[in-house]
Amino acid sequence: MLCFVGTRRSSVASRIACGFALLFLAAMTTSADAQSEDSADDGPSLRVHLQETRSRLDEIKAELRRMQARLKVAGAAFEAAPQADIAVSDAMSGAFVLTGLHVWLDGAPVYERDDDSGVLRSDLHLLSGPIATGDHEARITVRLRGDGTLLPYMRAYRFEVHSTHKFSATPGQIATVCVRAFERGNPITPYVQLPALEWSEKPFPRR
Repeated sequence: MLCFVGTRRSSVASRIACGFALLFLAAMTTSADAQSEDSADDGPSLRVHLQETRSRLDEIKAELRRMQARLKVAGAAFEAAPQADIAVSDAMSGAFVLTGLHVWLDGAPVYERDDDSGVLRSDLHLLSGPIATGDHEARITVRLRGDGTLLPYMRAYRFEVHSTHKFSATPGQIATVCVRAFERGNPITPYVQLPALEWSEKPFPRR
């Protein structure tokens, strides 16, 4: 594909270069004809020749404008599409187990998984590829439960946290969108109020 794009652009550029060369030669010819007109009789054949030269010059100018327009269209068509990288990380303590993860991009599901033993062992990159230029919305739902290793009754605690984030995609660039599950508050914050989600458009520092 890259070779094809390069060949396409080179072909258009070559045609424009040839157009400039023809334009230059036609201009030189017109100048020489004008000088001949000053030094020779102004006969009918000379006037016809000058008129044909000027008409040819106008045609070359028109073709050059068309080639420039085609080059712009070709450049826009092959402009690098924006990329997206949506990453999810789990910064919860051992008091919680992340049991469900659902992510959508512009309303379309990107990732769906439920597992009571845990669904996220390390940072997870859910989408890495081309997307449309412009504004987008990512949405996430995280389900958690209490760990219950030391206190079995903690397994009865269930949580579901939702959040959305809007971002923009620019041609030729990577839109990095990161979301992290973490525990907000302080040491005296009630257990049931700890789970939360936060977004960033650059990677979070490793915990």
